[in-house]
Amino acid sequence: MRPEPFSNDYQRYMIVVAHPDDSEFGAAGTVARLTAAGKQVTIVQVTSGAQSIPYPDANPHRVAAVREGELREAARRLGVREVVFLRYPDGEVKPDLGLREKLMELIQLHQPDVVITHDPVRPYALGHGHRAVGLAASDAVHPAAHNPLYFPEHLREGLAPHKTTEIWCFGAEHPDVETPQRPIRCDNERWHSMGRWLRRAELPDAGAYEGTMTPEPFSNDFQRYMIVVAHPDDSEFGAAGTVARLTAAGKQVTIVQVTSGGKGSPNPDANSNQVAATRESELREAARRLGVQEVVFLRCTDGELTPDLNLREKIVRMIRAHKPDVIVTHDPFRPYALHADHRAVGLVTTDAVYPTARDPLYFPGQLREGLEPHKTAEIWYFGAERPDKVIDITDTFDRKIDALMAHKSQIGDAEGLDERMRERAREVAEGCDFELGEAFKVVQMRR
Repeated sequence: MRPEPFSNDYQRYMIVVAHPDDSEFGAAGTVARLTAAGKQVTIVQVTSGAQSIPYPDANPHRVAAVREGELREAARRLGVREVVFLRYPDGEVKPDLGLREKLMELIQLHQPDVVITHDPVRPYALGHGHRAVGLAASDAVHPAAHNPLYFPEHLREGLAPHKTTEIWCFGAEHPDVETPQRPIRCDNERWHSMGRWLRRAELPDAGAYEGTMTPEPFSNDFQRYMIVVAHPDDSEFGAAGTVARLTAAGKQVTIVQVTSGGKGSPNPDANSNQVAATRESELREAARRLGVQEVVFLRCTDGELTPDLNLREKIVRMIRAHKPDVIVTHDPFRPYALHADHRAVGLVTTDAVYPTARDPLYFPGQLREGLEPHKTAEIWYFGAERPDKVIDITDTFDRKIDALMAHKSQIGDAEGLDERMRERAREVAEGCDFELGEAFKVVQMRR
């Protein structure tokens, strides 16, 4: 952790917190420095802390009024000129679309360069409200606030899309700037041809895996593989080289596409249904180039996935129908992964594998339809912070690029695509006896 001066490029800061006094405990010293330097700071207070008092006879409305008054005074002492109270019920905050939409509206209204909030991925952090606000704020920043097809009514109200540059999470387990805050640089080239690939700053240090990540051949015991991903092109960026090797080896590969990426356009006048149809067609072509024989489209709404029972039932149905030995999906446990849909798909797929798809009393209606319980042997997570399996894709790298090129609506003319993806694959394979690799974190299940 090293001291880092404030950037002259950043003038507007937004603090998004669950309870009055959270911003003061987490970042008051930093806020005082910001206002002294002439920066514009806004506090967004999600709840008014009405239940944060040990007296059972206290009036919650009176408690909330008192705490709001206290926060206004604290903000005045720090030089903060604006506090926005959302007045969500204390203790009932959820990282749902309602809260995400409200925070997105405020981001588009105030146009912050930096958002400061609770760290939502700190292990064993027990404050649910803190975690919910941190997640909703992160998901509002990326991709919701900068994409005009999320909550398009905002555009009609005159709120333009906005790209926040950094998120600072206070209370982080491993902070890396001068106060306990972890910056995450957001992708300000979201609609650049490489807008969807992992930025170098987010990639794990290849040296960290020395002695822990080893190449492994495909098991002869595994014949059926299922790729479960949030958006068209996710499977190609994450695992196309591996998929090409699997199909070349005669393995059966099915892609389960949860959304059709209907919001994946920078054009505010785009028709989401047409965007989705284009992206489905692109995925079919990419799958054909990789030798994948079946793609299943669930057509859930892009940008609105939550890890709920409804989505889990759909994934369980796919598992019981296709009976995969191995499932490949997003790693939902990677710290500071900012896309809510990726996280939701990874979590739901994990929960679908164990114990849901395995046990007959979960979704018994499927049993009556002839879908028997199934035990998947392994889950492979791509995008993991600490992968432990690397697949040699030296001979299939060109097919990976060819498959990515099918996604014309997303990568454009693909300038530099081959070079950047090759550099990443070379980093993954460092220390192996081959040139290019794709990495996964593998969880083995008891069958």
